[in-house]
Amino acid sequence: MTDITTTVIPKFSANKLGGAKVIEVVTPATAVSTDTFNLLLSDFAASTVVYALGFTSDGSIVVLEQPSTAVSNGVLTVTIGGTAVTSMRTILIGVQ
Repeated sequence: MTDITTTVIPKFSANKLGGAKVIEVVTPATAVSTDTFNLLLSDFAASTVVYALGFTSDGSIVVLEQPSTAVSNGVLTVTIGGTAVTSMRTILIGVQ
């Protein structure tokens, strides 16, 4: 398990999807299923996680993956989950 917090690229959208604001996180192409990253929810004016969806792609086939999440003291920790393939992932996190 590797902490890849310094290499992920979070983008925040005030647009809502499923009633929640969305944080889109793109991982480096070296990410594997056991890697983790942390986000401070207050950076996104949020305190609650509503959902997390992960996707990986080889450029043609998109695979849905299920990351796992935990929040402690306002810090969201995401474990990428899904397949053990080394690949860039896009993770959508719904927050309120």
